[in-house]
Amino acid sequence: MSPRFLCRLVSLLVVGLLPSAAAAETLVYFGTYTRPAVPPATLQSEGIYVATLDANGQLGEPRLAARAQHPSYLALHPEGTMLYAVGEVADFATEPSSQATNRRRQRGSGGVVAFRIEADGTLTETGREATGGGGACHLSLTPDARTLLVANYGGGSVASFALDENGGLGERVSFHQHVGGSGVNERRQQEPHAHAFRSVSDSLAYAPDLGQDRLKAYLVVGSTLQPAESLDAICPPGGGPRHLAVAPGGRFLVSNMELTSQLVSFELLEGERPRQVTVASTLPDDADPQLPAVANNSTAECLFHPSGRFVFVSNRGHNSIASFVFDAQDGQLSKIGVFPAGVDTPRGMGVTPDGRYLIACGQRDDTVVVHAITDDGRLEPHGSPIQIGVPVNAVVLQR
Repeated sequence: MSPRFLCRLVSLLVVGLLPSAAAAETLVYFGTYTRPAVPPATLQSEGIYVATLDANGQLGEPRLAARAQHPSYLALHPEGTMLYAVGEVADFATEPSSQATNRRRQRGSGGVVAFRIEADGTLTETGREATGGGGACHLSLTPDARTLLVANYGGGSVASFALDENGGLGERVSFHQHVGGSGVNERRQQEPHAHAFRSVSDSLAYAPDLGQDRLKAYLVVGSTLQPAESLDAICPPGGGPRHLAVAPGGRFLVSNMELTSQLVSFELLEGERPRQVTVASTLPDDADPQLPAVANNSTAECLFHPSGRFVFVSNRGHNSIASFVFDAQDGQLSKIGVFPAGVDTPRGMGVTPDGRYLIACGQRDDTVVVHAITDDGRLEPHGSPIQIGVPVNAVVLQR
């Protein structure tokens, strides 16, 4: 045996004995509406749940990550160290102890809670603040992770909070009450309803207002909000904009119309109102408008694929997910298809950072289903469903 061969053999043996690099772990956090386990409900929900998504796209057994009151919508810090949740309530408990018998509450206000993500995936509360308006339903961070934006559906208002360099939650620094809301849908558009709040840059954010048929524009200056009405995006009459998603690069955004089952794309213009590009139905082209599942359908969430090539929209009623090709050159949308969601009343969705899987939350059947995303943007059911009480939102953390 030559000395060179012997050295090579020893090297291979040593390498084989060394510990391999830790494989990436993918955690999925679920926001819920909390409830006790009483008939007819069979699954209890106590707050935020977490499950591991393995390399084959199978979700593991969910476990309680943190107790919280109606943490319906979640957002992750870009460094993966913090998670934020709204408290979609009318009277938010401002004291953190769940054991307190006389918890201080801010009447008529929802809340936001910040959590530190621990090594085992559980969450430790680090701060909580009232949002100033009832029914906090959505939150997101600016790209620089210095500002947390919150929308209050019931109150028809928006608020902002400053975050420190570690993602810690500061006091509310800005609050704006929307005024007006007299859309063509007399039942749903009699008053303002801020449904989401998301930034397109560190200095510009949009809040879809279902009651006003507008994406309300705000300048973000040092975490303080300044209304910029001249930059509002005008949506189709009676559409009822619910959520929005920003295309990679920040030149275009899309918003789903809750009341008319449409997805609308807009081009952002310097110093001007966004230009409407495409209005597309989220239902099948041959859908019978007389069917209750079609006539009563409403959209919930819209998300971009990490590549920016596709957009997904959840349909509640039709119980499906619409998939679109997005043209990054001109903002046009082309429908790929409308696929069964595999759950009853698909609310929020999450897409894995690698773009391989979409996770759909069934609000009414306590079911979560994983879909594989094909190279052409189609959705295929994947793996076995899991059960969580009233899941309404999913965010994916890969670490």
